[in-house]
Formats: sequence, structure tokens, C-alpha cells
Amino acid sequence: MRMIGLTRAALCFGAFSVILTGRCWAASPPPIDTGNAGERRIGSLVIMGGAERFEHREFWDEIVSLAGGPNARIAVFPTASLDPIRRGNWVIAALNRSGADAFLVPLAWKHLERDPVDVVSDPEVVDQVRTAGGVFFIGGGQERITRALLREDGRQTPLLEAIWDVYRGGGVIAGTSAGAAIMSRIMYRDPDSVLETLQQGVRMGEEIDRGLGFLPDDWFVDQHCLVRGRFARALVAMVDQGFRFGLGIDENSAVVIRAEQDLRVVGYRGALILDLSQSQHDPELGRFNLENARLTFLDQGDQFDLQTRQVTPSSQKLDDE
Repeated sequence: MRMIGLTRAALCFGAFSVILTGRCWAASPPPIDTGNAGERRIGSLVIMGGAERFEHREFWDEIVSLAGGPNARIAVFPTASLDPIRRGNWVIAALNRSGADAFLVPLAWKHLERDPVDVVSDPEVVDQVRTAGGVFFIGGGQERITRALLREDGRQTPLLEAIWDVYRGGGVIAGTSAGAAIMSRIMYRDPDSVLETLQQGVRMGEEIDRGLGFLPDDWFVDQHCLVRGRFARALVAMVDQGFRFGLGIDENSAVVIRAEQDLRVVGYRGALILDLSQSQHDPELGRFNLENARLTFLDQGDQFDLQTRQVTPSSQKLDDE
């Protein structure tokens, strides 16, 4: 676990200025409401940073346990992928090896016979998902997930309502890569490179768009965070959309959140907590600027209390002391 207090937003673990010219930062539209703002979420989230390994059972065991244990029904959504059957079956095999009874939801934009518009309102599919103990979103393009599950006016489809019922009923919502991006109320949709994002900013409906909002409303999430150097771009979206906190999850790692209370890191790299609650941003400059951001790096077994913002090191680290 490392804590780094920054006097300016940084592109690596250090403190130096980032002030880059680009689009006007003060002209951003307000965040889009996903229809669940303020509602109590009582289930669990398993948010994976991507590139997880089949043989690393810790991820899959965690999801199955939170979904109800042996024989837990888990709905696998291949919606983000352009190869939905192969990728979906890979996830099903990983979950079933850990004791689940996972099944593929026939919702995808390619290589499945059914029209997504029909699937999201199919009573049989909706009921299958609603009675599951968990939901898993695979990787690919996150905009494919939101395009399928949200109507054009932002209202939820019956299938998305069923997913929320799983979560509010104490089940688990899990996702990797694109399936992680959709967890916050706003997500990256089609961003430029990290440097271009810092220089040019973000626009709703272009680089960023509405997510599904399973995370608390003041939390943002980004994935492949350290391997691809993305935590700097997370700061851009957070400032633009008024997020106080962010999660930057690295590859082959996951964050487990229970009932919006506490967060625990699982896996082999780690995650960043991005805390902008005490930061300052001057929109009059017309360029990206940020002071007093705080970054906390957590790895395997470290915990973070979402209410008090206190870090608890893993038991192994405490034993080593």
C-alpha cells in the first residue's frame, strides 16, 4: 500500500504540474441520471481490470461465493464482445469450474440470432436474469452494453431492471474491462490517447457517456489502469463530471465492494484510489489543472472503507510488521 499526496495531477507516481491547453472545461453538461440515484444498493460488486487469467481461481471463487456459493446461477452477458459465444463460454467455464451454474444471456450485436431490442424485453430472459444470484459482463466495447440495456432516452429496459433487482436483492454484479467501465454512472466510451485526453478534454456522447451506475454516484472507475497508464485520463473525466473519488483497477486484479461499505483488492497487481475530495480545479484557466489530488495504491488483501476512507493493510502486511 502506498499513499501519494499530489500538489498537481501527475502522470506517474510523483508531483509535478499538468496544465495543458485544450477544449473549455467549464462547458460540460451535467451528469446523466441512470434512474437509480440515491437508491440503496445492498449487493456486491466485483470490478476486474481486464486480462484476468483463467487459472487464477481467486477471482472466480469470489464471484461464485458472493452469488450464493455452489450451484449459484450466474447470468453471463457477452454483449460487449464481437465474439460473444466464444468469449462468453470462456467465462462460463471459469465460473463453473468454481462451482457455479452459469448461463449465457443471448444479448449481443453480432453472431447471435436474436435482435437485442427483442431480448431486453423478453419475459423469459428477464425472469432468468432476475432469479440469478449474480451477473457477469465480459469485456469488449462498453458502449455496446449501454446501447443494449438503456433506451435512447436513458430509461432502463426490463432486462436492466432485472439486473438491478439482482443487485438490490443481495446478489453480485461483476465485470471485466468493458464490463468494469459500465459500473459508474459515467464511463469512458471512445477516448483518445491519455495525452490527447489531457490536452483536449472530454465531451459527453463522444469520449465519455452514461454508464449503468452500480457504483455510488460520487465514484468513477477506469480499467487497465497502470499497465496502460490510464489513471491520468481518469482524473480528466472525474474533474469534468464532478466525481470526488475514483477507482483505477489494473490488469489481472479486481476490487470487491460489499454493500457500498468497504472495498477489498483481489488479484495480482492492484488498484488506485483517486481522491479529489480536497482538490481544487480552476475552470477559468480553460485548460486541465488540478491541485491537491490524493492517490492511494492498494494491492492484494488491502481494504478501504468507503465511508471513513480509512485504509486497512492486508493481514499479511500486518503480520510482517
